[in-house]
Amino acid sequence: MMSVLVKEYSTLWARICVHSIFEVIVELPSALGSLVYTFDADCIGSGLSIRNTCAAFISSVKSQTNNINTLDCSSIRSNINSGQYGTPSSACCNDANAFFGANCLDQRFIYNTAISPAYGFTDDSLRAAATVTAISCGNGGSRSRC
Repeated sequence: MMSVLVKEYSTLWARICVHSIFEVIVELPSALGSLVYTFDADCIGSGLSIRNTCAAFISSVKSQTNNINTLDCSSIRSNINSGQYGTPSSACCNDANAFFGANCLDQRFIYNTAISPAYGFTDDSLRAAATVTAISCGNGGSRSRC
């Protein structure tokens, strides 16, 4: 039985077709063929949405990655309360909770996409973003230090 396409996303290097909560088809350039990955499609959607809903907030966090990753949790909390990293919108928090709180980065494909040039994260900046959004939005997740 053919599954129904629910949502489609395009990135610089692939087309991602979400067919159900668990089936995602990633279409790579034709020379490489298509690969089918089975994982939580909500991670793909929230990961892509974060680029829009959290753009300014994540940009600020990325620029302060080294500082965030060396501070203790109390200092990070103080910086958040003073607005040093900006204030995430409710839409940003919803996406961050769905992405970082659901441990989406534990899935190799999603992690590799996040650190690709199209998204511009590093392992350190992902840890910083997870930590700051956990405190700001309450999402927790395996990459958060606090």
